[in-house]
Amino acid sequence: MLKEYTLFEPMRDKVQIAIDRLKMFEPAEGYYLAYSGGTGKGTADKEAMKKACEEKTGKKPQDDNEADAILLGIMAYEDYGVR
Repeated sequence: MLKEYTLFEPMRDKVQIAIDRLKMFEPAEGYYLAYSGGTGKGTADKEAMKKACEEKTGKKPQDDNEADAILLGIMAYEDYGVR
């Protein structure tokens, strides 16, 4: 686990914080999962990732970095079974 200790605050579990945020902002239809162009090897190009993101979320990402972040978040959400 990723835990953060400070002098002035109680310990924070960063993994639990991320899970809570995923739950808090989950769309009504749930999250979607996309793989790298279906290859599973991370070889999809930037345009393919942006297209997959738009297809999965219904929203056009600003750039390939945003698409990557969204799709990775979705994949982590689904792979770890967080509900």
